Amino acid sequence: MEDRAHQKLVKERFSEIANEKISDKLTNVDVCPGGGKSRNVQLAINELDKECLAAGLIWLVPRSSLAHQARRTFNKNSGPFHLENIVSPLKDSWGYVSTYQKFISKKSNTYCHQIASKMSNRPGMVLLVLDELHHCSSDKRQAWTNGVENLKKALIKKNIPFHVMSMTGTLFRGDGQPILHIDYENGKAVSHIRYSLISGRAEGAVLPPELIYVDGPVVIRQPSGKEKAYTSMINVPHTHSMKVRKAFLSGQISPKILDLNIEDSRQFTALYLLNYGIKHFLDKRKSWDYPLQTIVVASSAASAMGYTSWLRRNYPGLRIGLSLSNDEASRWAHKGFKSVKFPEMTLVDLNGLEHDVNETVTINQSCESKITFLDDFQLYLNGMPPSNYYELEKEMQQKFSTKENEDYKNLSRGEKIISAFQAEPINGENVIDILVTVGKAYEGLDAPRCKHLVCLTRQRSVPWLAQCFARAWRRDYELEKKGIINQRCWIFAPRDKEMVDAVDRIVWDQDLISTNNDSTNQITLSEDEEEFDLSPEDVLTEDQQINYDEFKKHYEEVIKAEIELLNKIDDEKKSRLGKVEDDENENEN
Repeated sequence: MEDRAHQKLVKERFSEIANEKISDKLTNVDVCPGGGKSRNVQLAINELDKECLAAGLIWLVPRSSLAHQARRTFNKNSGPFHLENIVSPLKDSWGYVSTYQKFISKKSNTYCHQIASKMSNRPGMVLLVLDELHHCSSDKRQAWTNGVENLKKALIKKNIPFHVMSMTGTLFRGDGQPILHIDYENGKAVSHIRYSLISGRAEGAVLPPELIYVDGPVVIRQPSGKEKAYTSMINVPHTHSMKVRKAFLSGQISPKILDLNIEDSRQFTALYLLNYGIKHFLDKRKSWDYPLQTIVVASSAASAMGYTSWLRRNYPGLRIGLSLSNDEASRWAHKGFKSVKFPEMTLVDLNGLEHDVNETVTINQSCESKITFLDDFQLYLNGMPPSNYYELEKEMQQKFSTKENEDYKNLSRGEKIISAFQAEPINGENVIDILVTVGKAYEGLDAPRCKHLVCLTRQRSVPWLAQCFARAWRRDYELEKKGIINQRCWIFAPRDKEMVDAVDRIVWDQDLISTNNDSTNQITLSEDEEEFDLSPEDVLTEDQQINYDEFKKHYEEVIKAEIELLNKIDDEKKSRLGKVEDDENENEN
């Protein structure tokens, strides 16, 4: 594989650094997501090694799955250099890879001291790589930034020469704050090496994405009962866009419509989009005769579990893996369970035993009320089928080296799912075909066989979505060997205005600024729309109107049942409290 333009520039710059033609202690590399920036670390080390200056490497990344990926990829290269995890006590190693989080933990000072001690008195310079640097603001009070500064101070204290190599695919922050180590001119970030999305497409490093939107009529129903209708999600005003997005993603759908044979779904929800994307994926996999993969990005852990359950029930031939930050939830998704009991968080396993997971599993950290919580849960109230990739996972592990097996055993269940998703096919079959997650697929994940991404997140931040989409637009060189040169990728998303605006900025590589608080999000209504409001009858077909009426009736019944349940729980608490008070009074007497 020929070096990309940015990789050639990295080699040239570090050659000049090694030969003392450049005295800077900092290199900023801005490479579009999916453009191959991680390889620059190996290229930089190679140039330093030519002059016997490669004293060591410290590579910091945002998440443990990326640390595992970086270490595994780097250690495959032939040569004397090897990376280890940062653990206590620290092992002897030429270099280390870790998350930023470790340097704000209780043992952070110990890690800094041990690393500096291990790397002292070495000839040359240490390369300190800050991957996805946009996570660190220039405010040194910010946690990760403070951790980086403490590590640098430890190296300086031991008189260890080092060069900082900052890498990112999105050289800006959603909150607008300046980024650590980055200079700005007229408000725009300046980098030593930039490789834009346009450049990446021109060189064939990244694929042109094809956006497939789902849209439909929207009815906003206020608590007073007043209704206002819109012919499309894109026409909904900004003041209601979050509500519409949430309604789309929470799967408010009548059980009778949960039928894969229905092609013209009268309820434009996440399930319809998910089903559409999976069918497209299966058709493309069959026509290319290649083990393609898909990523489903959910809005919450609860929704992710719901989508996983739904996919396993409706596509039993596919291997569906769920990876969440909450590893307890990932383990339950791996094992499967029979049902969920409410109002307490109790899971019933496949053997009928009850498990109180209220303390150990926070399924939906962002829920604001019990009603929201139940809405997100409704997709998998009937339980989670167990995973079906056990045998292939065992075969995958048999192909690992002893060191790789040790690393794999130490991973959490959620990280193991990521690793299995990235594994090479076994006898032409993926260990995991579809990865369902919330935030773990948003940056850095290298999975070139993934050419489909179903975007069911609430996020509309341009940098977030750019990183997310990049999981699907990486070129697959193995697929190229099969003669498929003109590769494409497909991204499935709801057609709300914020999504469309974000996609336009990403696709055309404009100055990417978060659209979340942008005044351009406000919809300018046409003259016709300003003159009168539309009612549900104006935008819904007869079938849609019937379904909407059924939904309203069902919704009112759910609210009534919820109130009755809460009142019952409240009465029981009062009754128990009254009984305790009576017992206390009797004891006093």
